[in-house]
Formats: sequence, C-alpha cells, structure tokens
Amino acid sequence: MKRPRLNANGAAIILALGFLLVLLTIAAGVHTFVVRQLRASGAERRSVAAEYVAMGGIARAVGWFNSQNYQIPNGASISPTAVPVSLAHSNTALLLPATHPNSYTDSLGGARSGVVVSYRSYLTNQSTSVGTYSVTAALISTQPELWEIQATALVGGVQRQVGALLTRQQDSLFPGALFGRDDVTLNGNAYTDGYDSSLGPYGGANRFETGSVRSNGSISLVGNAMVKGDAIPGPNSSVTTTGNAQVTGLKDPAASTTDYPAATIPSNAANLGNVDLHGNATQTISSGTYYLGDLSISGNAGLIVDPSSGPVTIYVTGSLSIAGNGITNLGGAPGQLSIVQIGNGGASFSGNASFAGTVYAPNSAVSLNGNGTLFGALVGASVSVHGNSPIHYDQSLRNLFGIPGPLRLIAQWMPPD
Repeated sequence: MKRPRLNANGAAIILALGFLLVLLTIAAGVHTFVVRQLRASGAERRSVAAEYVAMGGIARAVGWFNSQNYQIPNGASISPTAVPVSLAHSNTALLLPATHPNSYTDSLGGARSGVVVSYRSYLTNQSTSVGTYSVTAALISTQPELWEIQATALVGGVQRQVGALLTRQQDSLFPGALFGRDDVTLNGNAYTDGYDSSLGPYGGANRFETGSVRSNGSISLVGNAMVKGDAIPGPNSSVTTTGNAQVTGLKDPAASTTDYPAATIPSNAANLGNVDLHGNATQTISSGTYYLGDLSISGNAGLIVDPSSGPVTIYVTGSLSIAGNGITNLGGAPGQLSIVQIGNGGASFSGNASFAGTVYAPNSAVSLNGNGTLFGALVGASVSVHGNSPIHYDQSLRNLFGIPGPLRLIAQWMPPD
C-alpha cells in the first residue's frame, strides 16, 4: 500500500510547529536567565544599599563621640588577660554599649551619666527609610586612645558590615622652642636650637636644628638672632629678618592658627601664697603641684626645685618676675618643672641664671633678657627675647599634650562577602 504524501500545507505546518517549539525553548531559557539576573540585580542593590546604611552608621558613631565630648572612664587601661581593654576597677572589657558603665568619672575628672543610654538611643537598632543598623565600639588602646567600631546594616534580608578605627587627636603643648600667639621677636645674639634630654645633657652630638619658633602673627629676627629650625608665622603673616638674622629651616606661613586653652588650677594644688625672694634668700619646693599669687626673685636669691619624687608644677595667678639666681631645677630635665600662668600678669626672665623647664602663659606677655640660658620651651601671648639668651628646645617635650581633642576617623573597611 502506498503511504499518503503530505501536501505542501501540511509540511509547512509541521515546520512551523517545530520552529515554534524551538522559540518556546529559547524563550523559556531567556525568561529563566532574566529572572535570575533580576533577582541577582535586586540582591546586589540591597547589598549596596546595606553597605551605605552601615557607612552612615559609622558616620553617626563618629558624630556621637564628638558631640558628647566623650572621654573614657578614669582608670581605663590595657589588661593582659582581657582583650581589647579592661577597666582597672572592674576588670570588665570596655565595649559600647555592652559592658561600658553608664555613669562614671572620666579620665579628665568629669562626672558622666547616661552615656550608655545615649549611645543606644542613637546607635542601636536604628531604622532608616532603606533598612536598619546598629553600631558597636571597642576600646583597643588607651595610649594613644584607639577605638574599633563596627556597623551592621540589614536591607531586605541582606546584611552588610563596615568597620572603622577612631583615634584621639592630641596636640603637643610644646611642639617647638617658642610660641607667641600675637608675635615673636628675637633680638641681639639670641638663638634657638634643640636637644633631647632623654639622651643626656645638651651639647656635643646632642644638638639639633629643631628649635622651631611659631606664632599666629608675625615673627621678627633682628641683629644676629638665629632660629636653628623652622620659623612659622600665622596664616596671614610673615617672617622678617634684619641685619645678620637668619632662619635655617622653613619660613612658610601656617595653614591655620593654633589655639592654646587657658589653664585652670587643679583641686589638689597646695597654696604657697605670694613668693618674694630677694637678697640671699632661698626656698626649696619638692615634688608636687602648687599655686601662688606673685612669684618674684631678685638679687642673689633663688628658688630651688627638687623633682626627685616626681615633677613639680607651679601655677601663678599674678605676675612672674625671675632674676637673681632664678629657679634651679635639681632634676635637670625640663619636663620635670612646669610653670603655668593664669591670666595676663606678665612673665619676665632676666639676669644670667639658667632655667630648665616649661613656661605656659597663653594669655600673658613673656620676655627674656640678659645672658641666661633656657632649656625647655615657652608659650605666651607674645614672646620677646633680647640680649644673648639661647633657648635650647627639649624635643622630649613633644610628648606633653594639651586637652584631648576630638576622635578622628583614620581607617574604614568592609569584611568580604
């Protein structure tokens, strides 16, 4: 029997059905691919969104630390048995918000309360229009103060974490030999240089061109005056040299002004009244913190400072006039003797006596006259040096810091997916 032949229309229908089947197969594959891509794209968008939410949490944490003027609890120290940090009085790791005290006395002696409550209200389970986040913080070092913070964000079921490091900004009280808020003048044969008292006495190989002079205003050098180091005037000021005066380092203006806070007398300071030494009189002060009204030394008189049991700090609320045999620092190292002037009573050093210490008088005019030698550093509203006085800046004073500044973000990272 002969098989029936397909006519042209039947063949065309079969071919069309086959082609349609192929198209449907391709379409199904494309649909699956597109759905997967859309799903992947959505997950990627949520991941990126979560990353940005976490970074926002980091920024909010930095803002919280600084808006609160946060300071660590008094006695916080590194513990060899607990990481990252333990409080000396409780041996509990210092973690925000988990194990941090809510109320405490901070490292500057201030009373704190509601710290953990505030932290939680700003940084725990926070909701945004996109997702949620929480931030934790761990103190990992006290010298320098260093915090590791981690923000965890959740957007549409996708979680991302961002970590960061914060460190406390600290500016040295004595970054150079002389600082005059308004101006600095060196006249005659006066000069500055540097040494490091931790290496031994000044001289020989222990001499460096690090006697920098700084001001928020102008710096003037007259005659044979010399700055062996940088002379950095204020942002809108300059350095002028007359005669043979010179600067061995830079003379570029500072990018911004420097502010020195006014000092306050601590509660543990002992009252010495007014100290007026003249004739052949002497007075000895041992280790400790003291305050007095006027301090005047003249003739052959002298004040003897004995820092054998610790440094000596003297707060002067009136005027400061040092002549005669001046102040003798038996310890020798400038960091062992600090004179801090409260107010603007004026501070003058004259005669031939040497002085080893620091003078911090940010609101007072400070003058050096005669042939005396200064080992250490000076801060004043204005500073003038006349005669033959050399100023040997002690580089170890760079480790003396002022009021702690804000916490700054120094690093940020994301853990891998």
